[in-house]
Parts: sequence; C-alpha cells; structure tokens
Amino acid sequence: MTDARIELSVTELYLAVMERDAGRLTEASAHALAAVQRSADRPLGRAQTKAWSARIELARGDARGGLELALAAMADLREHGIDDSEAVVHLALAEALEAAGRGDEAASAAERGVAVLEDCAGRISDPAWRRSFLEAVPEHAALRSIAARLG
Repeated sequence: MTDARIELSVTELYLAVMERDAGRLTEASAHALAAVQRSADRPLGRAQTKAWSARIELARGDARGGLELALAAMADLREHGIDDSEAVVHLALAEALEAAGRGDEAASAAERGVAVLEDCAGRISDPAWRRSFLEAVPEHAALRSIAARLG
C-alpha cells in the first residue's frame, strides 16, 4: 500500500527539479515549497525537499533564503539520520555557504559531504559501479566538484 502524502511530496519535488532544469525558477520554487509542506511529517523526506528548495532559491539569487533552507535541511539530517538524499543536503549547504560569502565553511561542508560519498562508494565492490556512483549521479559529481574548487 502506498502513502498518498509521500507520493504527492515526491511528485512536487520532481516537478520542482524539472522546472529548475528548464529555467522556470518561479514555478520550481512553488513546487519545492509544496514538497517541503507535504513532507512535514517525514523528517528524512523533509531534509531532501528543503535541500532542493535551497538549491532552487540559490538559483533564483536568494542567498539568504537558500542558506536558511540548507541549514534546516542539515539540521533535519543530523537529527534523524542518513538516507539516500544525504549528498544533496551536503551539496545545498556548501552552495549556500559559498553564496553567502562563507567560503571556508562552504569548503568544510563540501569536504564532509565528499567524505560521506567516499565512505558509501567504498562499500561498492564493482569498480565501474563505484565510479558511476561518484561521477554519474549529478549531485555527487557536483559535490565533488565544489569540494575540489573550494579545497
């Protein structure tokens, strides 16, 4: 049995990301906000939706709003543990800190995120799959890129 609230939250999140990728940032922001609201009772889902909302607000030029959302996403992640969206939370925080002019903190956040990625990758025995995990997942590649650039 599926949970309609989860389905709606995930649908809103996918729409937000697609609108962002299409350059329709106002629409992306609206869908991201709806995803955050619909995930209010799911802490890990909430961390992911807040992280994506942060990235969208940063794309809209709202560094302060992006940082607030990224910090809230990280707080949710720290309080409730890890899930498959952890990389995007670290990425959003690093991007938001950089946008806020806090370069040293951004570098540290990116380094922490990359350490988590590398730990996960280390558990993948097949070298091709490990490389794909690190390089083909856009958020993973972006996190590694920002860490390299700021480090």
